[in-house]
Amino acid sequence: MLGYSYNSTSPEEIKAAYDKLVELKPSVASFTSDAWRPQILTGDLLIAMGYSVDASEMIDSDPNLRYAIPSSGSSLWTDTVVIPKAAPNPDGAYAWINFMLQPAVGVEITKRLNFATANQVAYEKLPEKLRKNLTLFPPQQVLAKCESIVPLPEEVTQLYDRYWTQLTSG
Repeated sequence: MLGYSYNSTSPEEIKAAYDKLVELKPSVASFTSDAWRPQILTGDLLIAMGYSVDASEMIDSDPNLRYAIPSSGSSLWTDTVVIPKAAPNPDGAYAWINFMLQPAVGVEITKRLNFATANQVAYEKLPEKLRKNLTLFPPQQVLAKCESIVPLPEEVTQLYDRYWTQLTSG
C-alpha cells in the first residue's frame, strides 16, 4: 500500500507501515491466516486476505467468491522440503523427495489439495480447468509485481517482531 518492499530494512519504512496498520486496525477483524474462512462463508466478512490455496477451497464452497491479487502485487510463498543435517534416514528422505517430484504425483497433489505445482511437466499434465485457474497460476504480468519474502538481518527481524507484537497486543 505504501510502495515499500516486503523485505524493507529501512526503520523509517517499517515504522510507516506499522503506523498505517495501526490506523487500519479498527477495520481489521483479526490478524490470523485462517480465521477469515468461516466468516467469509457466513457473510460476516466481505473481504479477507488469504493464501491462494485457501481461497481456491473457499471458492469451491461458494462460487460467488472471487480471488484477487492487488494491482500493486503481493507476497509470494513457496513450500520447501529440506533434510536436517542430523536426519536419521537421509536415504529415505531423498526417496520421498524424489517420489514427490514425479510429475504424476505433482498432478495429484494439485488436483487434491489445490496447491500450484512448480513442476512444468506436471503442470502440462493437469486438466485444462486447473491449468487455467488464475488463483493457482496467475499470469506472468501479475507475478512480475509480486515479491518473495527473504531472510533479513537479525536486527531488522527484531524490529518487525516488536511492531507486530505491539500491533496485535491489545
